[in-house]
Amino acid sequence: LVQGAEAFLDGYHAFLLLAGKTGAYEVRSLRDEIPTLSNRFEALKQTIRSSLEAIILLLDDGKNRQITFHQWLTACQQLQSSLQALNPKEAEQVRSVHELIFALHWRFVDALAPIT
Repeated sequence: LVQGAEAFLDGYHAFLLLAGKTGAYEVRSLRDEIPTLSNRFEALKQTIRSSLEAIILLLDDGKNRQITFHQWLTACQQLQSSLQALNPKEAEQVRSVHELIFALHWRFVDALAPIT
C-alpha cells in the first residue's frame, strides 16, 4: 500500500509537470501542494515504521515477557489508523495513506477536468 501510494504521488507529480510553468492556475495550485503532500507522506511512513517496530517488539522483545492481547491489539489499531483514516480535505490534513490516495485521486480528477 505504501509503495503504491508512493508511485501514485510520483506519477501525479510527473503529470502536473507536463503542464510546464505556463499551466493554468488550477494546475499550478495543485503543483504547489506537492511538497506538502510529500512531507505528510514522509511523516506517515515514519509513523508506519514506528508502529510496525512496536508490534514486532511486543512479539519479541528479547526478554520473553508476556504481552497482553490488549497491548498487541492497541499497537495494531494504531497502525491501522495510520493506513486507513479517511477525511481528506486539504493537503495539510492528510493523516493516513488512504487519505493521501484519495486526495491525489480527487486532485488528479480536478486537474483533468479542464482537459476534457
